[in-house]
Amino acid sequence: MRQQTDPHPGGHRGDGTAYLRHALVALLLAFALLSTLGAGAARAEAQPTGRTVKAVFLMNQSGVLLGSYRSQGNGTWLILDKAGKKQGKLREISRDNNSVYLSEDQSGAYVLLDLPQRMMFYAEGGQKLQPLFTIAWAEADPPTGHTLTLVEYVSSDGKSFGSFRSQDGGKWAESDGKGQERFYFVEMGREKTAVHLLDRSRGLEVHIDLKGDVITWNYVGKQRLTAYRIVTEQ
Repeated sequence: MRQQTDPHPGGHRGDGTAYLRHALVALLLAFALLSTLGAGAARAEAQPTGRTVKAVFLMNQSGVLLGSYRSQGNGTWLILDKAGKKQGKLREISRDNNSVYLSEDQSGAYVLLDLPQRMMFYAEGGQKLQPLFTIAWAEADPPTGHTLTLVEYVSSDGKSFGSFRSQDGGKWAESDGKGQERFYFVEMGREKTAVHLLDRSRGLEVHIDLKGDVITWNYVGKQRLTAYRIVTEQ
């Protein structure tokens, strides 16, 4: 926002001008507050990951919507045209934080759905995967303790922000509000609504509670304390 300059530097202002000036300041503060709330709302809309995605919608290079792939939840994905009519099916091979790997058993073709790159890759006959279609958008069910890869949090006083993000090998990193990694944890276990982490260097346990939307902590063998409120999860 461009800085407002005083049209009467060092001069006398009437009461009307002063009132208008205060009103403008109040309006700017209101806009700042709305912007902050808007940013928080946007953060709360977590994007699908490779572990949570259930459908992707594909378009060609011209931006024309072609159809979609949709998980049935049993290891099978349906290939649908843009009208939603079934055109075929794929078998899910595996998932990671960023991608889903699929195969078509009859043709021997392979499909990679890369969520960060928003791209579908395709290969057949033992060839190398090549980008084929753009992922226009993706959908996901809310994350569970079994699929969780990221939580962002805020302290009760609203002054501290940060995140916990899963890494390879059952490891997690805690970052501050600027995205700088500060502490590292190993995953102790997962359940439907929670993930449990351990920082061995400090003897500190962290519990990500999706049901209560809070993050609690304790030293090993000690009582749990509530540390943060969860604002984003994916």
